[in-house]
Amino acid sequence: MDVKDVIIKVQDFGPVKEAQIRLNSFVIFSGASSVGKSYLAMLVHFVYRVLLGGELIDFLQSQKINVQELYKQYELSPAENNNYFFRCSTSDFKKWVGKRAIEYMQATLGNSDFKGKVEVIFEGLPDFFTFELWKQTALSEDSQILKNSFRISLRELDSFGVYLEHDVNIYPFAFLLSRYFRIVLNLHPTDTFFLPPSRGAVVALPDTVRYTLMEGVGMYKEFIEDMSYLKNRIERFVASDTPKKRKPNFPLIDGVISVKDNELFFAPNSGKESAPLPISAVASSIKELAPLAIMMQKSVLGRYSILFEEPEAHLHPELQIKAADVLAQGLLSGAHIQITTHSDYLLRRLNDLMRLYILKEYNVKKYESFCRKYNYPKDLVINPNMVSAYFVSKNEDGFSVVEQQDVRNGVPFDTFDTVTDKPFYSSSILYELIDTIRSDENN
Repeated sequence: MDVKDVIIKVQDFGPVKEAQIRLNSFVIFSGASSVGKSYLAMLVHFVYRVLLGGELIDFLQSQKINVQELYKQYELSPAENNNYFFRCSTSDFKKWVGKRAIEYMQATLGNSDFKGKVEVIFEGLPDFFTFELWKQTALSEDSQILKNSFRISLRELDSFGVYLEHDVNIYPFAFLLSRYFRIVLNLHPTDTFFLPPSRGAVVALPDTVRYTLMEGVGMYKEFIEDMSYLKNRIERFVASDTPKKRKPNFPLIDGVISVKDNELFFAPNSGKESAPLPISAVASSIKELAPLAIMMQKSVLGRYSILFEEPEAHLHPELQIKAADVLAQGLLSGAHIQITTHSDYLLRRLNDLMRLYILKEYNVKKYESFCRKYNYPKDLVINPNMVSAYFVSKNEDGFSVVEQQDVRNGVPFDTFDTVTDKPFYSSSILYELIDTIRSDENN
């Protein structure tokens, strides 16, 4: 089992003429608006949905596998040697990924006319995924014999298998396939989460209204489903939070998000034991960051691959810097993260955290001294090898060009400097001009 890399190739993908994206723990897309950054980020997110199991049921169904019929055939003549049950061609899998990627983009964007060509290269896959089945007699926890106990395994997973007490269906096969990808790619996350732009308005609505309004808008429908699963997963832990127990463990909102009756509430770290506020009554920045706050408060952030559109949205520059620290904490916990950004504050801080990693590798004493002197959190660093960064811009013929950036010393953002330097220069000239006029008038 040696899948070395996952490469996403696109052609005529929305405004992007062609591009090649390599999966990594942290994938950053920067550039001007309307150049296709979000399209590429959504595509990376989709590939994680495949690898972590969110799309694999669809793949197995596309293979027209009749599990019950195969089960009947197995009952009549079980294999004597390797218990071969069925297998899927990895060539068919790759073709399905390319086709399904466009369908996902169409649904996510709410645009059935979206076109493009997608090829995902999984280096080192076998020619087939081969599933095996054994019928066995097993004992339950109370030592009762189970009449229909089966062990299903994927040959590429060696001895790992799934035991069932009932008739076989397609879901365990998708689970095994996802586990295979997680092992060979060394993926810690088990779920995906989509944080789309302007999500704060959706967070503030009751679930019933959310589903009614957003049923046809793919990215918000996915966000609603992700939020519902997150709240159901942790509600029994956070609903019991009291003001005395609340801790300032999410620096971006200076408070705690709780869940009660499937709705969100916010309690600020003000020292007052007042009742938590409904999420609809708090600032936009808190609404936007609520899902991430819940994940961090309950230590489940590392279970997710997260597409985070514009982490800097609605945040003061000081908080944009803290947002970079939160992203780094997520990476250290095992999360995989994809972002789109226009923020030089965010990128500068991310670059600092990457350079701190380099400094720490070279000289631990100088690293520790620097952190103490300039008040950087200890051990909050980003390994540049975990980062893939892409700058997207328009060329003369109107197509977007995607440049993979060299991040060994941080993410280059020269275009940000070009944009910011020009107004600073003109502002200084304007200031000097007015100062000169006033001086002449006084004389």
